[in-house]
Amino acid sequence: MSTPAISAQAGIQRVGLFGAPGTGRTRLAQELSARGVAAIELTPDAASRCDTALVMGLDLPSSTGHEAEDARIRAQLQAAGVVFQVVYGQGAQRLQSALLALGLGERSERDEGRAWNWVCEKCSDPACEHRLFTRLKEGR
Repeated sequence: MSTPAISAQAGIQRVGLFGAPGTGRTRLAQELSARGVAAIELTPDAASRCDTALVMGLDLPSSTGHEAEDARIRAQLQAAGVVFQVVYGQGAQRLQSALLALGLGERSERDEGRAWNWVCEKCSDPACEHRLFTRLKEGR
């Protein structure tokens, strides 16, 4: 399945890629750029330069040992009020995850009809966590 080039009409102008060393940021930037998505590697202090933010997950073997850096990046983005999606997967799967997060990809035939299984301990959505803990506190 080939992905067509993405135009500015898709509503995505500049995609900022954030992540600790070894998380595949550079490769993903190249792959997205090859598909017409203006993807740039940024540090959290330059987050205002992007319209959409993607944070690389720590699921690649080369990202082992960078948990503190990852936590620092996420904390800085959250403190700055930057909304971001976390991208996981290896190789083509990571690209597909990024395209899905940007609203530009399609689920594979293998995934059709199956519910998506989310792992909460890897959730990066503070609002989701707030809802979860509020419900737990209220006994729901």
